Amino acid sequence: MSARPVRGFDYALEPVRRRREWQLEAAQAELGRVQRALAECEADRERVETECAAEASVAGRAWSARPDPVAQSHRLAYLAALQQRRKDVEAEAAELARQVADVRRKCLERQRQLDVLDEHRGDALAEHLAEATRRQAVQADQEWSARAAQAGEFQ
Repeated sequence: MSARPVRGFDYALEPVRRRREWQLEAAQAELGRVQRALAECEADRERVETECAAEASVAGRAWSARPDPVAQSHRLAYLAALQQRRKDVEAEAAELARQVADVRRKCLERQRQLDVLDEHRGDALAEHLAEATRRQAVQADQEWSARAAQAGEFQ
């Protein structure tokens, strides 16, 4: 919330509110970084799965065309390595998804803290404005009384 300055109003908790605002922005930036890393990991997982499927197909066709145990053992070793890479990427994606959830919770908590301070600031501002209005009314009454008394002196 961008607070418009009000004459005579000085919110005592403004430094705390600003710090909460910065913490929220930092948490949102962290959320963006983690979400980007998760998206990259998901894309990597899809690439590995596509490569696994393609290599499995090639290995099957190669064995059907010409059964070569040595070449087939190399293909199977490569497929096993791809499967392990896929498992690693899936584990990384699961960890990043957990981090995204944690950072989202952190963002929500930071937002809640900022909202509480913004609400308090709004209440304090309303009190300040009510007091300023009351003071203006008292001053107007005093000025009117002074003018009325002066007008009575000159008659």
